[in-house]
Amino acid sequence: GEAPYGIVYGSDVPGTIVTVTFGETTGSTHADASGHWRVTLQPLVAGTTPSTMTIAGSSRKVLHNVVVGDVWLISGQSNADFPLSLAEGGPAAAVSATNSLIRLLLLEESPRTDARAWTAAEVARLNPKDFFTGSWAVCNPEQAKRTSAIGFFFARHIQANQNVPVGLIDCTVGGTPAASWMPPQTIESHPGTAKVAGHFFDAEMVPGFVRKRLLQNLADWDAAGRTAPMPEHPYKPGSCWRLGFGELAPFTLRGIFWYQGETDADFSDPADYQSMADRYVATFAALVAGWRAAWQAPNLPVYFVQLPQINRPSWP
Repeated sequence: GEAPYGIVYGSDVPGTIVTVTFGETTGSTHADASGHWRVTLQPLVAGTTPSTMTIAGSSRKVLHNVVVGDVWLISGQSNADFPLSLAEGGPAAAVSATNSLIRLLLLEESPRTDARAWTAAEVARLNPKDFFTGSWAVCNPEQAKRTSAIGFFFARHIQANQNVPVGLIDCTVGGTPAASWMPPQTIESHPGTAKVAGHFFDAEMVPGFVRKRLLQNLADWDAAGRTAPMPEHPYKPGSCWRLGFGELAPFTLRGIFWYQGETDADFSDPADYQSMADRYVATFAALVAGWRAAWQAPNLPVYFVQLPQINRPSWP
């Protein structure tokens, strides 16, 4: 297909001229009034030969060993988050994970949504600068074993079969509902999600698990009388987007894959399976549309895993 445009973006002093040079390609722009800038380079052709990228503004940054290829983003909850080190065949795959044409960006969250009370220092990390942390790395065993298992196996398969460099961005948080990953405008334009966002603890569509774990993590806030505003817990509608996921747009992607929807099930008591299934269909459709709008890519591929029903009738 057509080669994607190379989009490079960042922040600088407002009004600063920023010039991006990559190989023989150059583009310039001004940082806007809020300091944000974005340069769109001409279409780039995938290749295995590394080049150097220079970004010159109020300071100068030089990035070495940059290759052009397909970048995929994986998001979702615990099954997406599940690391290679714990997967069947994962430890052996990690040991041999030395393919320099695979690049990994593991955005690890802190604090994790485990079943425990968070400390004051951990609650203080619930902001866009501190919650997700990570940097790009050439594939290596240590980074691979901490990366999403299905994300890694997917990237390895694509690299081998398409013979292009593959970048994998792993941004996942256990237990998160789909609405956590939605852009604000998607939440506002989707009646059901807007209702949940406005009355989080009262909304009937919030599963009991979400309320229980959130209050467990925010035990001090709960004990203090739930003063406003509520800390930016990643289970709130739009929270993961605000905590840093949204800053990935407009990074040029080949596609996104999503695993899963179980936190969006089991909110109806007594169980109304059809109603819960219908709501997830609408929620997931809104999520995909919101991502495509944010990335300004109306045909952005989004792959997903549908949960098997097994002994859970609320998983259609």
